[in-house]
Amino acid sequence: MTPSNRVELALPHTNKTDLVLEEGAHKRMAQVLAVDDVDSSDDRAEGSTSRTQPRSLMSHTSATPGIGSPLRRDERYCFDDGNVILLVYDTFFKVHRSRLCVDDSVFSTLFCLPQETDSNVEGVSWHRPIRLPEKPRRFANLLWALYALPAELNSVADDSANCLRLVDIAMAAQKYGFQTTENWAVDRLKKVVKTSENVDGVVNPWRVFSVATVCQNNELRQLMIERIIHQANHRRLAWSWLVTIGESLQITELMGEGYYHLVIRDHTRWNEDGKLTEAQVAKLYIGLCRLAAYKDLLFGSPILPIVDHDCLMGPDICRARWELMWRQALDLCGLPSVHIVGYLAAVLKYMRHK
Repeated sequence: MTPSNRVELALPHTNKTDLVLEEGAHKRMAQVLAVDDVDSSDDRAEGSTSRTQPRSLMSHTSATPGIGSPLRRDERYCFDDGNVILLVYDTFFKVHRSRLCVDDSVFSTLFCLPQETDSNVEGVSWHRPIRLPEKPRRFANLLWALYALPAELNSVADDSANCLRLVDIAMAAQKYGFQTTENWAVDRLKKVVKTSENVDGVVNPWRVFSVATVCQNNELRQLMIERIIHQANHRRLAWSWLVTIGESLQITELMGEGYYHLVIRDHTRWNEDGKLTEAQVAKLYIGLCRLAAYKDLLFGSPILPIVDHDCLMGPDICRARWELMWRQALDLCGLPSVHIVGYLAAVLKYMRHK
């Protein structure tokens, strides 16, 4: 890692031991800070000590407890023989440097930085810990992965109950450069998404899409999209929910599926669950008008196949028969008036049986 590729985190009360991140990782984290903020309400429900305040990798408030907030020591990861002390928000961790330096992580760079004097060395006493702008829960889950035995890692079930832990491990591992741990967590998370019965209720989509964005894993992103659309098609998720999450995370595939399946309904049922905004309902009306225009074109001008007219009947007779079959197929569809995709699928099915 060359100096030109480093970005120093402006951690409060630190000197030359400011944590070093690769510039690319720093930018990827910045892309999902807004998405990651949705965790705040869940954290309070899970007993986390994080606060509902704007967070940033460069933020002082995210790493510093509020005035009067008590500091505590983590019950599991404060080892008597630990040789580095970290303060993560309001929680102390006393762990082993060797564990933090595996996989050529950013901590290995941190511990190599020179100190001014021995008395100013950070991380060797409770009074001068290394401060990290991180959630205590997330950092504890990362430590679990770093300290776990192979049997413990293999025993992690590929179910939604472990989704939060896997998300935490993947996000923290990517942030601090534990590449092997990141890959393991993302692979496990893929299996969770594939097997989960309810991606909305247990596997928080915002969290999973955050991991896919931060870790630049398009396979995980596509798996999540396919899983959500599959459950919506089987009426386990509302199409309005796809519109909401699609617009929140700018996922065009979910927005397109959600809007299309809503607009082909009777317009009186568009917002029957009351979850669409006025702007979203307006978009549905615009979509309805456009699909109606496409439908008129579909009935008025059959889509002609590109073929060589070398049959005995000649091109004119072929065209006439094709147009007749086209109209018969459309008349037999019995689909909503603007269900363009359904019309085309029905025509294809009809033609195959002719």
